[in-house]
Amino acid sequence: MMWAQSDEPLRIELESAKDQNDYQFANMQEEGVLVFYPTDSPNPDSLSWVFVHYDTNFQKNYHFTIVFPLYTEYISYSKSDNYLYLFFQKRFPKKESVRNFLVTIQLSDHHYNIREIRELQNREVFEIFSIDDEIVIHAGDNKKDSIYFYHNDLDKLYSLGDIFPYRMEFCVPDTFNHRWLVGLTQAKSEDPSGVFLYEYNFLTQKARIQNFQDKTPNKGDHIYNSARAMVINADTTLLLGTYNTLQDRYSSNLHSGVYSLLLLGWELDSAHFYNYANLKTKSPDDNKKASSNLNLQVLVGRTASGNNQYALATEVFYPEYDYSYHGYDPYYGYGYFGDAGTTTFIGYQHVNAYITTFDQNGILLWDNYLQFNNLVTKQLYPIVHLSFLENGETLIYYPRNNRILSMLVSGYDILEKISAINIESKSSRDVVEYNVDTEIEPWYGNYFLVSGYQYIRNRDKAIKAKRYVFHLNKLEYR
Repeated sequence: MMWAQSDEPLRIELESAKDQNDYQFANMQEEGVLVFYPTDSPNPDSLSWVFVHYDTNFQKNYHFTIVFPLYTEYISYSKSDNYLYLFFQKRFPKKESVRNFLVTIQLSDHHYNIREIRELQNREVFEIFSIDDEIVIHAGDNKKDSIYFYHNDLDKLYSLGDIFPYRMEFCVPDTFNHRWLVGLTQAKSEDPSGVFLYEYNFLTQKARIQNFQDKTPNKGDHIYNSARAMVINADTTLLLGTYNTLQDRYSSNLHSGVYSLLLLGWELDSAHFYNYANLKTKSPDDNKKASSNLNLQVLVGRTASGNNQYALATEVFYPEYDYSYHGYDPYYGYGYFGDAGTTTFIGYQHVNAYITTFDQNGILLWDNYLQFNNLVTKQLYPIVHLSFLENGETLIYYPRNNRILSMLVSGYDILEKISAINIESKSSRDVVEYNVDTEIEPWYGNYFLVSGYQYIRNRDKAIKAKRYVFHLNKLEYR
């Protein structure tokens, strides 16, 4: 098995002004990819957005332009079986009312329309989710989250309601039972009550809420810290996340391990807990790193499913700082003259990732481990991706600069150790000076989309020497 690119890689390359990251795209799986970007409009009070659709061979299919009010920004997209939804928002200037726009593209005939959602007044919208005409809007307001259910065909907006100040952990559609499943944690609480499951039936518009904490063997001993959900069938939804024990609760160890919890129909079943200390695949350097840096934290990453397996990635990191001191005295050392020095945030140092994989009953099948080597990011976001291949093997991979690093496993067995492939440009004489926002994601089948920006220098004097481009590369794992 290996990553495959042709000698002239299948690639879209769109030039941009240096360090201007204006291009966006929507992954439409087997139906290709939609690339869109803002451009000047003849009217100084408006902004034109150009939309270009490419098929899976990166051939242009159709394009159109929409004129928005000036300062309109792209926020999020979601694809359902029949529609592609794109959410745009005009937040500035603050003295003006916020305006929210939903672009709908019908996948069957490429017809599109735009609608302004006037009832929505949140200035901060994070993402959207969709099932056909039903859309969930995840927004923010005063250091807490807000969730709205919007029916596109009827132009109706419903609020989740003011139950308590909350943060959203997950939002997944359960099409078997015509409902949305939403995970919530309390936004303002010194004594957190774990995770709550909110269920909203979009046919009856009825809702109910229940607390994960009611399904622990000893309610006081385990606290749920996070949650992710995967709908398996009409009767079963698997809930995965991290927890901590009472013993670790007030220590630097905020996550003791991972848990699994079943939603059977409408009722939560009992939970299973798996402590990190008992996982089979651990690095011998774990204890050393834990003792040398007491600020280790856990980021709950992505989920993946396939071959009747359900996986959760959790990633260990710590914030790294540079400390510089002034006022040195030969006898007393630094800081003697009262200058405490300066502290500069370097970034988030990613240490390792744990992959825990379960069956549909929430029983741990296997776990595996991926160690990072001096991987620092300015923003905190999940690094690792997981894909279950058709032959039963599991691909663990992540982007770094101009390379894709991957490891192939089968359960506890490592079939291929960490290896890397360069992200190729259009010419063998191209030299990539630096990369920005490099990302990889599953596209369709065993194909993947690699995206980002590159500053490229070409060694051939007959063509333009330097260019800054947005790129999409098609990769195959075979």
